[in-house]
Amino acid sequence: MVLCMSPVGESFRRRIRTFPGLVNCTTIDWFLPWPEEALRSTAMSSIDPCKIQGKDDEDILKTKHGLVDICVDMQVRVKKMTASLYSEFRRYYYVTPTSYLELLGTFKRLHQDRQDMVFMQIGRYENGLEKLRQTEEQVKVMQ
Repeated sequence: MVLCMSPVGESFRRRIRTFPGLVNCTTIDWFLPWPEEALRSTAMSSIDPCKIQGKDDEDILKTKHGLVDICVDMQVRVKKMTASLYSEFRRYYYVTPTSYLELLGTFKRLHQDRQDMVFMQIGRYENGLEKLRQTEEQVKVMQ
C-alpha cells in the first residue's frame, strides 16, 4: 500500500502525532530536488514532440536548446528564491518536480494554443484571398 502525504503544514504533524505507526512502521521515501541534468533531460523529452518552426534543422535544434535552458533556469532561480523567501519571512515555499512538470505542460499547452491560433489566422487569410480572386473573376465577367 502506498500512502502519499505532503510534509507541509499542521495537518501532517497532527497525523504523525495521532498515528505514530506512520513513522515507526513504514518506509519513508523523501524525494529530493532533481539535479540540473535531470531537469534538462526532462525538458528536452517534453519539448521534443512540439512542432517548433525554424529555417532548418540546426535552427530548430538551437531553439529547442534555448527553450530547455530557459525552463531549467526558471526552476533553478525559483529554488534560490525560496531560500531568500525563507530567510526574510521564515516561510517555506516548496518547489517540487511536479511544479517543473507543470511548467513544461503549460509551455506545451500554450505552444499548441498559439499554433492553432496562427493556423486559424492563416486559414482566414487564405480564405480572404480566395474570395478576392473570385470577386476579381466575377468583375472581369461583368465588364
